[in-house]
Amino acid sequence: MLSTARQHLSQRLLKSITISTSKSSSFSISTPSSSFTWQNPTEDDQKHYAVEDVFRAGMRHHHICNTAFPIAHNTTIRPYRVKRLRDQQDIRSTYYGAYGSLSEMMLYAHVPFCQTRCQFCEYTVVNPKQGKNIDIQTNYFSALYNELDMYANLLNTKEKNLIGFDIGGGTPSMAKIEHIQQLMEHVESKFKTDWNTTAVSIETTPKIAAAEPDKIKAYYEMGIRRISMGLQTTDFRQAKEMNRDDANASTDYIYKSVTNIRNAGFKSFNIDLMYGFPIRATRTDDPWLKTVQDTIDLQPEHITLYRMRYKGTLMAHLADRVKLDQINRQESQARELLNQSGYIGLTGKNTFSRVQGNSGCSAYLDKRVRKAIPYIGIGLGAQSFSHHTLSYNLGAVTKKLQQYIRTHINTSEPFEFGNILFSGPCNQKCPFCIGHQLLKTPNNLRQETLKNLDEFISLIKQSKTSKIILTGTRTDPQLYKYEEKLINRLRHDLPNIHISLHTNGLLAIPKMKTFRMYDSSTISINSFHPQTYYKLHGVKQMPNLKNILKEATNVQIKLSCILTEDNIHQVEEYLQTAKHLGIKRIALRHIYDDERRWPIPAFQNKQPIKYHQNNPVYDFDGLQVTHWIFDKTSGRSLNLFSDGTLSDEYLLTKAPNQSV
Repeated sequence: MLSTARQHLSQRLLKSITISTSKSSSFSISTPSSSFTWQNPTEDDQKHYAVEDVFRAGMRHHHICNTAFPIAHNTTIRPYRVKRLRDQQDIRSTYYGAYGSLSEMMLYAHVPFCQTRCQFCEYTVVNPKQGKNIDIQTNYFSALYNELDMYANLLNTKEKNLIGFDIGGGTPSMAKIEHIQQLMEHVESKFKTDWNTTAVSIETTPKIAAAEPDKIKAYYEMGIRRISMGLQTTDFRQAKEMNRDDANASTDYIYKSVTNIRNAGFKSFNIDLMYGFPIRATRTDDPWLKTVQDTIDLQPEHITLYRMRYKGTLMAHLADRVKLDQINRQESQARELLNQSGYIGLTGKNTFSRVQGNSGCSAYLDKRVRKAIPYIGIGLGAQSFSHHTLSYNLGAVTKKLQQYIRTHINTSEPFEFGNILFSGPCNQKCPFCIGHQLLKTPNNLRQETLKNLDEFISLIKQSKTSKIILTGTRTDPQLYKYEEKLINRLRHDLPNIHISLHTNGLLAIPKMKTFRMYDSSTISINSFHPQTYYKLHGVKQMPNLKNILKEATNVQIKLSCILTEDNIHQVEEYLQTAKHLGIKRIALRHIYDDERRWPIPAFQNKQPIKYHQNNPVYDFDGLQVTHWIFDKTSGRSLNLFSDGTLSDEYLLTKAPNQSV
């Protein structure tokens, strides 16, 4: 079973376009266990036109179409849309048919991170705060590797020659060197590759190229031989207006970036420029030709001209200010200037090269456009193309990182537990609350249907996980309005599941009927001394633990105590009080990311009876006490956050979209 592939491919094919190469009948392919038939071409698509006429039509309409969005795609593509596939064999058949028989193919890896969100950007780029988070980067690249593994297993890519590989974005050079190195190594292990002949290209910005020469040099050393730098404009006033970062702060800065690229060894260097921006009425000059000349003076091997496409950008409202005559004038003037300087572009192409016989494009793009060599795109919103299909990864429209990452959660083995996390106002004010280290997530305490609950339950089933915990990132789960309804839903969908509650205990007595519905509960009490309790919980009211134990005899109750300088001297008394009340298990926890450690006299003459997730467990005459240090904790948990984010990171602060 393609446990990782199933969900991903079924959603991927929802937006697939299948195009038959047969003129007269459907084209059928099969695998040992299933078959799949391609859609017959429509009557219009069986007509033949002179190549010259097709090319001229393309030149007339190139400003409103490209390979991703064919003209009138809502009607021309509709007959070829594939129904949503969930059956494993159908999915396997489709991809076998599209890529299985190929002896060579190409790969594109999308890295959706950028320092800032440029106003002219139409590509799949996530919130810059996410891209700068190292943990999120790690999670994302892990998902990339998982997706690549999925295709490798499905298509036996080890037997296929990789003849072009682009690492694009976004800004892939924002990632740590190790991530790009590991990506290169992972690709090398899954395809027939030789970095001396398999051309690899990567994208960067002037800011990164100027400030991080070691990174640029590392790319060359790991086998990347082409680099493309997004300059866009040398008019710094214009760059600032479009929310460019300080990459274009000065001419010296740009020269430094070029110098570092050359010093790294790159002899195939492309610079991207963009035209078609609005020209303010207060300006008497058009900065475009100066940008082109400035770039020629930098002497890159290749220069690519991109026309500004306003749809889907932060500048969409300005589209009417740019007329087609400005677009045509800027393109023709730039082409003439480039030709005069020895940069030649192939007919119909927007890349110009001063290298004779070279299209100037990366091997991936050149073979994709000129020879229609199939490729697979991995990463958020990435496009894939075969001779029968055109498809997009999750996130192509929404640009939501978690939508992509969660499809690669490994369910081949059980999680330690699943967490349903609540967020909203709390009935306590704990100064060490984990919520202080997380982004403020939506209040879901009045949300009857939790976001992504169905998918969470599905993953719990797939992984055969046996325990679910209701807990909170910045609130108490018993404040959830539909607590009882949620428990009933979990019991119905997961009949054998163990349901646990992590609570401060203040609502256990008022909601005792609901409290008794749990199999177990961990109650957070950091001191039995009222003054210390008030300091550590922010409220004076303490849970009536004695009555809770008396009225909920069916619920296994454990205590959790955060260790601080305020209660460390109370540990032995705390253990004795808990034992006297009849408590059997306690977790003494250190605050996450707090390196302070205090000696605990109660542990000094004792040896652990066992270890739980790398944490020692001690026995005090029948009372089991776990000394919990998050930094040492190992394990896997499936976490459903209040915004619908799903993560398999045990530490909540490492979950995508969550940490500050």
